[in-house]
Amino acid sequence: MTDFPAAQKELRTALLNQLDAIPGVTLVDIAHPADWTLLTGTFNAARLAERTEPFRHWLREDPAKFGVSLLSWLQGLMLSGDEWITAQRAKNHLLREVLDGLMNRCDVLLQTGPVPFDILGLPEIAFPIGFDAGGVPVGAILGGQPYEEDRLLEVAAAYQAVTDWHTRRPADPVPAAARLRAALPRPRLSAEEVATSSA
Repeated sequence: MTDFPAAQKELRTALLNQLDAIPGVTLVDIAHPADWTLLTGTFNAARLAERTEPFRHWLREDPAKFGVSLLSWLQGLMLSGDEWITAQRAKNHLLREVLDGLMNRCDVLLQTGPVPFDILGLPEIAFPIGFDAGGVPVGAILGGQPYEEDRLLEVAAAYQAVTDWHTRRPADPVPAAARLRAALPRPRLSAEEVATSSA
């Protein structure tokens, strides 16, 4: 729980409490390996090559289509062979740590972000768990073992059976013009003031 932003810790704690109250669910504490940040950060950057490959044609044709994120797409094109090989080794090491370490003691894992399971090609599921103080929806991501999508669906369905976050909708945003009108007081003139000023 220490990896979560402070504003979301309360919601994550409520999620864990509700999961713990579901019959058949047993919560266990799992610690990240010491090299977790290094592995998830280092070779996540190396994934740029995989992400860029399908878009090569459009990058050559008109790079302006990629807007402000152009630099990361170009980095994917310029990844060297040795960087890619190192990333694949890191990916294999991370996969072993997840499967033989983290997932050795549990069926599903509450993730602090989408990166680890996404970059390893392992199944994950995201679902809503509440709203923050600003009314913005907050979700949780569970990761699972290979081919265990059904387990993730079972846990999410069990959680949604005892909560209603998945049925709630955030308030519609107030358009910028309406916020501006509300912030600036408009002068009010009485009928007499209008008559006097127009005479």
